[in-house]
Amino acid sequence: MSILDVLLTTDAAEAFTPQETTFKSRKLQRILKADKPVEITLRELPYKRFSDLIAKQFDKKGEFDYKSAMRAKALLAAEGVVDPNLKSEELREHFGAVTPADLAEKLFGAELNEIADILSDLSGFTQSDEEAEEEFNEIKNS
Repeated sequence: MSILDVLLTTDAAEAFTPQETTFKSRKLQRILKADKPVEITLRELPYKRFSDLIAKQFDKKGEFDYKSAMRAKALLAAEGVVDPNLKSEELREHFGAVTPADLAEKLFGAELNEIADILSDLSGFTQSDEEAEEEFNEIKNS
């Protein structure tokens, strides 16, 4: 059976349902004074949206900018965290955040790095170890 045959038997609607996973937040644990890390739900972002958000890490010259990178990760979290809903106006007002990204920064802080990595993986942007090593060697040898 060819890949084409298998694809034609696949439930097309189910094939494009965004994947979800959970993350255990230690920062929310502290905020909520919980006994253990608080589990949040993350959802895969569409390719184009993920690309648009992650591109915000670079300045107009195309150079990596650390401050912009942290903001890009907050924007990713604002879209990829579905529980709690960071777009909730009531939640933003409660924590004094103007935008969902501001709320993500307040609620997760440095955990935004881990959250962005998980969203990257869910959205199909993670390289295998072999691919990363090959890319590193190409850069090193050029």
